[in-house]
Amino acid sequence: MKTTGSNCYSAIASRRLKWLWVLTILACGCNSEPSEVPVTHPDAISKEQWLRSNYEIVGREVKEFDDHSGTYIVLTIKHGKRKIIAECGATWTTETGEDLPSTARLQDNCHDLPMGRVTMERTGWDYLYWFSSSGKHREEISLIVKKVDIQ
Repeated sequence: MKTTGSNCYSAIASRRLKWLWVLTILACGCNSEPSEVPVTHPDAISKEQWLRSNYEIVGREVKEFDDHSGTYIVLTIKHGKRKIIAECGATWTTETGEDLPSTARLQDNCHDLPMGRVTMERTGWDYLYWFSSSGKHREEISLIVKKVDIQ
C-alpha cells in the first residue's frame, strides 16, 4: 500500500500531538509544591504578606528541656518537598472575634493542633500559624520553625 505525502504528514502530526499532550499532563502533575494563597490580617503589626497553604503534621514528639525543668513539643511537618521541624510556641485566644487573638494561654503545648492535614499561614519560614474559630471564639497557635529540609 502506498501512502501519499499528506497522509504521512497527518500521521506524524497526530503522533507529535499525542506526545505533546502526554508531556503536558506529566508536567502539570510533577509540581509537588502546594499552592499558597495570599491572605490579609488587618490587625497585624507587620504588614508583611501572609501566605495560607495546606501542610501535613506527620509527627509529634515530647522532649525534655536540658535542665529538666519541663517538656516541650516538637512537630514534624510536610509541605510539598519540604520537611519542617517546629516547636510549639504560644497559643493565643479571643472571645471577641478579633482577627489576631491577643490573650495568651499558658502551658498549652499545641493541645488543639490536630495531626494530619491542616491549613496554616506564614509570612516567612521562621514561624507557622494555625487558626481555629467557632463563633466569636478564635485561637492562634504559633509554631517556631527550627529547621527546613528540601527533599
